[in-house]
Amino acid sequence: MIDAVKVAVCSTAVCLSLGYAATDQVEVEVWSASWCGPCKILKAFVLTDPDCLDGKSVVFRDIDEQEEEARKAGVRSIPTTIVRVNGAEAGRMVGFSEAAWKKFVGGW
Repeated sequence: MIDAVKVAVCSTAVCLSLGYAATDQVEVEVWSASWCGPCKILKAFVLTDPDCLDGKSVVFRDIDEQEEEARKAGVRSIPTTIVRVNGAEAGRMVGFSEAAWKKFVGGW
């Protein structure tokens, strides 16, 4: 299952300092599974605190339903969060803690 929220643009100093333009689109892709405890916590966190996304879009992808896509994306552990700018991978985080995830996603 894929759940999606709106698309945002690159707006942070970190994102811009890496050479991305203010008009570049930023998407957060979260790979998870329905049986994964930390994945459930991450999804609930995002859905109950959408401000943590700072206006970015988020797409939740289930590794059991999209095995081939997960393999192509190099997902080996879950949850895996991938930040994409204009569709290309710009950053990756494996695992979940509120503070670390907010810092990682907020940097883009």
